[in-house]
Amino acid sequence: MEDVKSFFDKIAPFYDRIVRMAGADYVLWSRYLKLLLLQNAPGRKVLDISAGTGSLDVNLLREGFDVYAMDVSFPMLKQAVARGMGGRVVAGSFFSIPFSGKSFDAAISTFDSLNTVLSSEGLLEVFRQVYDVLVDGGVFLFDMNSPHSYRVYWDGLERVDEGEGLVVIWRARREGAITRLAIDVFYREGGVWKRISGELRERAYTLRVINGLLHRAGFSRVVCLNHMGLALCNRNTMRYQIIAFK
Repeated sequence: MEDVKSFFDKIAPFYDRIVRMAGADYVLWSRYLKLLLLQNAPGRKVLDISAGTGSLDVNLLREGFDVYAMDVSFPMLKQAVARGMGGRVVAGSFFSIPFSGKSFDAAISTFDSLNTVLSSEGLLEVFRQVYDVLVDGGVFLFDMNSPHSYRVYWDGLERVDEGEGLVVIWRARREGAITRLAIDVFYREGGVWKRISGELRERAYTLRVINGLLHRAGFSRVVCLNHMGLALCNRNTMRYQIIAFK
């Protein structure tokens, strides 16, 4: 198995196809983010943390937002540049955001990226990093898979997606609070099928823990919505959409 960064480096040319095959719609997702930003952020300067290929950010740019895409993977950022992000890409980790304080009206993190932070102490550090780069009154919008989703959907998952010249096999198992997600990507090159394999580990955090860590980081108010909707979270929420106010 590849380590996580190396895995994402290698799947960067295929990442958007993989996401579409898994059912994500970049256009609808970016419209949802636009709505939340317009309703809650004090301005339009936005930092996307763990932005991947920047496909959501390109749509937000077209909607008049001043967006910067940050990711630890250079091949992912190369894809973001090719998609139209130009010089608005930044190499960096959400554990060490390379901007001075109070630089952004909002920060976003999508695709349950923060579930890959495996300790409460690590998640608190991410929240503190984000808090520092937000203006007063700024907001942090992020989504995370809920403990309920790991129990009822991810645990024991075996799934095959095929299309767009790829075959993707997903297998997941839960080990307490940690879920291991093995991903195999098969693609054709020169008439030969090739394989890229990786494993992601994601941690389930309760809403109570997330709220507590955000308040410890300095955020004054936290709202949780059902992801891609406007209804408040409940016990059956599969993915949290968090809005944290500085």
